[in-house]
Amino acid sequence: MPPRNLRVAAPALVLVLAWSRPALAQSDDSTATGDTLAPTSATLPLEAQLNGAPGPSPWAARIAEADLRRIEGEHVQAWTLFSWGALNVVQGAAIAIPGLVSPTTTEARTTSYGVMTAAWGVVNLALAIPWVIRLGRERPQIQRWSRLSSDELERELESARDSARSGAAFFALNTGLDVAYITAGSLMLYMGERQETRNAMLSGMGIAVLVQGIALLGFDAWGWAWRHTDGNRFRDARRPR
Repeated sequence: MPPRNLRVAAPALVLVLAWSRPALAQSDDSTATGDTLAPTSATLPLEAQLNGAPGPSPWAARIAEADLRRIEGEHVQAWTLFSWGALNVVQGAAIAIPGLVSPTTTEARTTSYGVMTAAWGVVNLALAIPWVIRLGRERPQIQRWSRLSSDELERELESARDSARSGAAFFALNTGLDVAYITAGSLMLYMGERQETRNAMLSGMGIAVLVQGIALLGFDAWGWAWRHTDGNRFRDARRPR
């Protein structure tokens, strides 16, 4: 499609404008604004859109690439948490329901393990679903970096780095909570199995908490490492090459 300048030009200027068409096309592309992508680029892979999007700063594309890596990493993590939560719900329900329906045929420890596991699964899903939805909204907006001025890029980049640092701190805090879950689950299991304080329900709940603590410890350690890497990517994107 020819540039707007050609469509509105008077016939007498056709030759002049045709001669200067490359320069005009470049000017129109570099000054385009708005959040709606061209229909032809909407069908391209996101990486191809980034490579073809001119930016007001030579490092805008590098920041966009760092942001894309962040979104891709979070996408994998969010779906991992969702899958783990769904597995907890299905497994826990399958174990708990027979014991709840017919308590005399199922050990109380088994039933309590299933109930606690299903409850953890519901919590995990409640955290994962909004996360997945948010990332789905962020991904189509990745090209915004190429439309920012240099000053806006500076502000947005600093905000992205702050977000990565706070995310790393959040996951670091969660790893501490996971250690607490492991400790609590181990203590519950010990008390439930101890001869003097034998309690099958407490024992089953302790096993469930212990399993969740170990699994979430690995997940949160992974999240902490990834957010730390995100911060480094944004930092390196600003450095000249």
